[in-house]
Amino acid sequence: MGDQLQAALLAVDEPLEQLAEVEEIYVRFVLAHTVGFDLIFATELRSSDDDDLRAAGRRVIDLMMKPGIEVSPDLGRALELTEELWTTAHGYATLFLTGFYVHDADYVVAAARRTARRLGPCGPLRTLTIVSEDSGRKYVIPDDPADRPVRTRRAVRVIAVGPDDRVLLFEDSDPGIAGVTWWVTPGGGIDPGETERQTAVREMAEETGYVLAEDELVGPLATRYAVHGYSDQVLEQRETFYLVRVATFEIDISAHTEEEQITLQGHRWWTRSEIEAGGAWIWPAQLLELWDRAAEPSQPPLQLGRQEESTVPVWQDPEPACARTGVNL
Repeated sequence: MGDQLQAALLAVDEPLEQLAEVEEIYVRFVLAHTVGFDLIFATELRSSDDDDLRAAGRRVIDLMMKPGIEVSPDLGRALELTEELWTTAHGYATLFLTGFYVHDADYVVAAARRTARRLGPCGPLRTLTIVSEDSGRKYVIPDDPADRPVRTRRAVRVIAVGPDDRVLLFEDSDPGIAGVTWWVTPGGGIDPGETERQTAVREMAEETGYVLAEDELVGPLATRYAVHGYSDQVLEQRETFYLVRVATFEIDISAHTEEEQITLQGHRWWTRSEIEAGGAWIWPAQLLELWDRAAEPSQPPLQLGRQEESTVPVWQDPEPACARTGVNL
């Protein structure tokens, strides 16, 4: 297993992908060498006279620590991350071997890879000094998350579907937590005096470069009260969702605000099957359901209620969501 880990770490540069590679190799090793694997990690290993076995165990641990240190320079956190990788690998493999999972081994491996990616971003928060003049956001992380400033607003989100039946999403981030990203639809806050449809038209032009007419918008499809807890602030907004069918066009981000230039990491068009496959954190979770509702525009807006989508939660414990076992990111 040590040779496989070494090869994987050399083949992948991005630390979170290294974590995923390590997790996959670890799980596949467990599935293929159940009896021997139990022996390697038995307590007798500490007093084993087999120097080769002990050296192999140390090498595997050192190799697994490497991506942990890349993700979190803090040695204590890197060790915790390595232990979490062991634990989740054992858990997935045990569920598979005991017959709990009816899926094949590849499904188990894919689940383990996703877990590794979610564990990784739980490194230390970064204190930033960036100041965004257009929104007043200063990106200063308080010692106590309860002290984060709270912004409130009304907002509109636009589900933009292209002629090839793909939806446009932007990759967003929390600058205070390295490596954490998620995907969102275009949209933003309603300016004074604007209607929802006017906001949708303006936001599409500013964020994507696409110019549309208000009557092209389908909806409203849904409303909700969204709570976004970030490392430096809490944003609470009443959102309304619309859908628009767009022609093929070149994405233009030249009109992005200063804050968008800081937080948005990229964009791409997603197929329905890619969204259904999971593996990515997409807001809102009901995106496909809202997409489907556009086929029957006479329906009343879906009431999604209060939903939290946070990197540092507002409700319950103020721990990064990726650090809590079982949280579906």
